Amino acid sequence: MPNPYRKLSAGAMVTKMSRTVYNDAIDMLNWWKTNYGRHGGKSQKNLVDWDQTVFYVDNQTGNDLDEYDVIGIYGPLYTPTENLASFKAKTPLKGVLPTTAYSGKFGVVLEANKYGSGIVVKTCLSGVVPVHVYVNKIKDKFVDVIAVKTVGSKTTYLGSGDRGAQILWWEATSSSNEGTIVWALIRLGAVPGPRFYNASGETVPAYAMMAVTGVQTLDDGSVVPKIGKPSTTLYKNYLVNGSVPVPVEDDTTMPPTTGIGNYQDGDDVKILYYGTAPALGDELGPNPGYWYLTKDYLPVFTTYGAIDTTNRVAIGRFHELDMFIGKLDAALSVGSSATVSIYTRRGSSFSDTTFNVIAYDWLGYASIPTGKKVVCQKIGGIYVVIEAECGT
Repeated sequence: MPNPYRKLSAGAMVTKMSRTVYNDAIDMLNWWKTNYGRHGGKSQKNLVDWDQTVFYVDNQTGNDLDEYDVIGIYGPLYTPTENLASFKAKTPLKGVLPTTAYSGKFGVVLEANKYGSGIVVKTCLSGVVPVHVYVNKIKDKFVDVIAVKTVGSKTTYLGSGDRGAQILWWEATSSSNEGTIVWALIRLGAVPGPRFYNASGETVPAYAMMAVTGVQTLDDGSVVPKIGKPSTTLYKNYLVNGSVPVPVEDDTTMPPTTGIGNYQDGDDVKILYYGTAPALGDELGPNPGYWYLTKDYLPVFTTYGAIDTTNRVAIGRFHELDMFIGKLDAALSVGSSATVSIYTRRGSSFSDTTFNVIAYDWLGYASIPTGKKVVCQKIGGIYVVIEAECGT
């Protein structure tokens, strides 16, 4: 049997169409009118809005909106309890000013609204759209909500960084564009970085060093690292926050905060430092009670240099503390273990970093008294004393 979907040849009559093709074309047209032609057509069950990329959003920002403005998504305009049919058929949303609390929860307005609040506008939540973006760094690959920026006649709530919606193209071509607002094409719906739960009791700054203190099970069943502020405990694992501050979980705020953030996933990370700008090869370490790294401290991070001296952000990578010098906080008996205070050289002298670890006896000769100098090395996942100061 000939293929009923074959193309017509040159000179063939345009009415020469098989019944199969004609009926299938009509079925396709009816399906489209039912599911996408919303003028009187019944919506398909559980279909959200159009192709699930563009939604109706009620402008509750208090401002007029221009085409391609950014708007924060607060939630549905009608809950299932208030209007189940509307919630299922089109899911109209509530749009607000996009403060940093709406990181990852924003859309791009597709039609201008010069009539203020209460007007419903079509808004893209997934797909490729043009927007104005504040350029933080020319090498940034993503955009997310920031505190409002105005440069000249341009204003935006989106800034470049290391997480959020992916930048496909922008006008920025060199470092001279940093600190300006440019047009960009972004892809909404990009997958965010790996998550963590903030259990520190305070807001985690952008690019902060975080100590992994355990795991947290989220409401969706996901298990993520639980983080705290670096302390005098030398943790086995540290993470670094992304470009957006992460407040603690709080159901009483508007909007509520989840305490969930995204950490940088990769060998090279951007991280806060304190003091003078580090140079290539400088080693930094965590400062107990602070979110940043410090020179001449516990050397666990090697920098490539500073990338933002105003906000004190460096780039580099972590490395394991394989060996260190220290002093015993208690006597180390043969075959036993004791706490060791880690020392490092600062300026012209050695001083206590205030970090402590447990080290094990390896020498096996005799008990080593409290306060003696020791050299420790990590072997088989534990620190062992490989050299010790003589004397009693």
